[in-house]
Amino acid sequence: MPNINLIAARREEKKKIERLTRQLFVGLLGSVGILVTVILYVGARQVAAHASLAGAERRWATVKPKLEEIEKLNQAKDALMPKVETLEQAQRETYRWRAVMQAISASIPEDAWISTMATAGAAEDMTINLTGIAANKTIIGETYRRLGRQPIFDGVELRSSKEVPRTPGETVTRFSFDLGVHLRPAPKPEETKGPAQNAQAGAGEAGKNNG
Repeated sequence: MPNINLIAARREEKKKIERLTRQLFVGLLGSVGILVTVILYVGARQVAAHASLAGAERRWATVKPKLEEIEKLNQAKDALMPKVETLEQAQRETYRWRAVMQAISASIPEDAWISTMATAGAAEDMTINLTGIAANKTIIGETYRRLGRQPIFDGVELRSSKEVPRTPGETVTRFSFDLGVHLRPAPKPEETKGPAQNAQAGAGEAGKNNG
C-alpha cells in the first residue's frame, strides 16, 4: 500500500508540473504576440509619421515661395507708405485750397473785385489777406457777410475800407477794402470723409452761401 500511494503522488506532481509548463508556454506565446503587436503598431505609426512629415515638407516647399513673395510685397508696401502719405497729404491740400477758392469766389458779389490775395501764418493758423475794389461800402459789407457764412472760415476781419481817389475825368466812385479771413484748421485725416467728399461738400456749401 505505501508504494502505490507514492506512485500516485508522483503522478499527481508530474501532472501539476505539466499543467504549469503548459500555462507558462501559453503565457509566453501571449507575451510574444503582444510584443509583436506592439512592434507592428509602433512601426506602422512611424511609417505614417514619416509619410505625414514628407507630405508636410512637400506642402511647405509649395507654400514657402508664396510666403517669401508676400514678405517682399509687404516690404515694398512699407517702403512706399511714406510716398503714399505724402501724395495723400498733397491731395487733401489740393482739395482744401480748391474749396477755399470756391468759397472766396462765391462770397464776392457783383461790383466787387479781388485784386490781391496772400496768406500769412502756419498751416494750422493761417489767415488769408484779401484786398480789392467795390462800387460802394454796402457791397463791402455784403462781401464781409458772405465770407463769414462760409464754413471753411472761422473768422473774418474788415481791416480797412476807404474811397479810392478819382483820376482826372473819372466820375465813378470806388472803395478799396482790406479783409482778413482766418482759415479753419484742417480736420485730421481720420476725421474726414475723404478728399473728394470734402471738396464736394465745400463746393455745395459755397453754392448755397452765394447770396
